[in-house]
Amino acid sequence: IAKFCEKTKIKAETVCRKIAIDVSTGIIMETPVLTGMARGNWFPTFDAPSALKTENTDPSGNATVDRAEGKINVWNIGKSFFLTNNLPYIEELENGSSIKAPNGMVRTTLARFPYIVKAAAS
Repeated sequence: IAKFCEKTKIKAETVCRKIAIDVSTGIIMETPVLTGMARGNWFPTFDAPSALKTENTDPSGNATVDRAEGKINVWNIGKSFFLTNNLPYIEELENGSSIKAPNGMVRTTLARFPYIVKAAAS
């Protein structure tokens, strides 16, 4: 039974990490790009939202996705996961101020959440 429980725990952690990576990647890559500032200001944390902001830009989103993946891959699943963007205009972007993302980034990614979970579980 102990072997089964350990194997099941590892599988559950793998699925949770995959879901967090896919949701984070979706949000980051859905963030519209003018300079790359908004895309580069997504910060992954555990147990509390981040207070960080950066002047660095990431137009491709690759560095920000890598930062999220690196953090998620060491995530203790018992802790809450946050993906935070503290730019003063991020809420405006989420609410459709950009023609590049008129439906936001978080809402469009979360609308795909059931499919993300199903894909991660399979």
